[in-house]
Formats: sequence, structure tokens, C-alpha cells
Amino acid sequence: MKSNRAGAVTWLLPVRPEVSPLISTSANLNGQEPARSVTEILQQFDQQLGVVLDAPLGGQLQPTQIRDGRTGQIIRPS
Repeated sequence: MKSNRAGAVTWLLPVRPEVSPLISTSANLNGQEPARSVTEILQQFDQQLGVVLDAPLGGQLQPTQIRDGRTGQIIRPS
């Protein structure tokens, strides 16, 4: 993880059972286009999320690369 600190990478890390997962700004269902607004997120996930934060996305034009935080394996390329 240290080698990618400056880049746009989403790391999947194991959590404890009492901790809810965090969905990144490139939230989308498999095969769907990335949701880039609260409206698009709610349309795609339809009542499946407990909370959606309405905040700036940070200017990324493409979804981030996703890696396994334990192994470094690339799950989704950028």
C-alpha cells in the first residue's frame, strides 16, 4: 500500500463484523457505468445503502484502481 499512497487507488481491507463497509466515489454495480451523483447512486442501489454523502468527487474522470489490501492483487484496473 505504501507504494501507491500518492496515486488514485481504492484498497479493500478486511473489517470487523460490527463495521459497515464504505463505498467509494466510483460506486457502481458490476457492469454499470460509475455513479457520479447522489441521484445516480440512489437509482443504481435503490434502498440498499444506509447513508450516501453528498460531497465533491475530487475531479477524477475514471474510477480508481481497486486492490486487495492484504495481497496487493489488482481487482479492477484503473
